[in-house]
Amino acid sequence: MILIKIHPHPSIYALSRSAGEAALRPTGFVLMKFKMRIPAMRPSNLGPISFCAVMWLASCQAFAHGNVRCPEHPKAEWQAQDQLQQKLQSEGWQVRKIETTKHCFEVYAKDSQGKKVEAFFDPKTLERVKN
Repeated sequence: MILIKIHPHPSIYALSRSAGEAALRPTGFVLMKFKMRIPAMRPSNLGPISFCAVMWLASCQAFAHGNVRCPEHPKAEWQAQDQLQQKLQSEGWQVRKIETTKHCFEVYAKDSQGKKVEAFFDPKTLERVKN
């Protein structure tokens, strides 16, 4: 951004004599240009910025699961992921990925309407767990 100011400039002062006294007084004005500087992105500036970006992304990841609480069952009572995948495909879902969390199956898929879904299922009953 460039700012332009009208400002008296020392080279425009003239020597004038009146009533036997010498005095300097301004005879005109000059346009002077000032530039506003934007600080450069230096490695020293990137530390706080990258820290904030990482914290924001981490908070987004933390809120993705919400308050999903699957009931705890012994691992021996869990059904296989393949059975869950077959069940969902019979309901019209397109399963991309199934992950095992601490107490749930986490499914990434498209439902029968074609919407992307991240859903949690009870590994014993294969019923969907709502938030």
